[in-house]
Amino acid sequence: KDPSFLFDGFLVAMQIWETWVQTALFSAGILSLPSNIKGVGMARLLQLTRLTRVLRVGRLVTHVPELMFLVKNLAIAARSVVATLALLLAFIYVFSLVLVQLLKGTPAAGDCFNNIPQ
Repeated sequence: KDPSFLFDGFLVAMQIWETWVQTALFSAGILSLPSNIKGVGMARLLQLTRLTRVLRVGRLVTHVPELMFLVKNLAIAARSVVATLALLLAFIYVFSLVLVQLLKGTPAAGDCFNNIPQ
C-alpha cells in the first residue's frame, strides 16, 4: 500500500477518536479531562505534516506549463483585487470621518460617537 494513504488513514482515525469517541467517553463520565493538555500538540503537528502533500502540486506545475500560466495570472488578478480593496477601505475611512464631523452636535448622533475622538 501507498504510505501516504496509510498516513492519511491514521490521521482520519485520530480525528474520529478525538472528535467522536473521546467526546462520548467524556460526556458518559468514563474518561476525565487531563490536568495538563500538552499532549494534544503532537496530534496537531502530525495533521500539519499532511499539508506538505500540497507541495506535490509544484511538481505538477513543472510538467504542465499551462498551470503555471494560470498561477501567474491569478497572482496578477489578486494584485488588482487587493488594490481595489485598499481603495474601498480608504473611501470608507474618509466618508466615516466626514459623517462623524457632519453629525457632531446633532440629535442624530446622540451617543453613537462617544468613543471616537472629535
